[in-house]
Amino acid sequence: MDLRDRLKNQFFPKLISGAKKINSGNGEVTVLMVSHGLTISEQHRIFGDIAKDKGNFNMDDEHGKIKYSDNTAVTRYMIEVEDEAEKILDVKCSLYACNHHLK
Repeated sequence: MDLRDRLKNQFFPKLISGAKKINSGNGEVTVLMVSHGLTISEQHRIFGDIAKDKGNFNMDDEHGKIKYSDNTAVTRYMIEVEDEAEKILDVKCSLYACNHHLK
């Protein structure tokens, strides 16, 4: 619960604020985040709670077990934010815990 609270209340506001400072010209910002697998997995759960379409937030692997993110796995999101409130409105996940580069 402590990790979840730190992500939601400390990290996400800094992420949104920092991303807003980058002027990409088209309104989109690419951010590379590097973290431990547990942090990425918990972030994925939180984003899944926020997402309007929950389809890509299933964390089960092909055997029905929870798939945790490896420390060097790649996860990709598209995040929609409300500028004034610095609030995440929607999240789409196009890649979760991909570790093909390790094989």
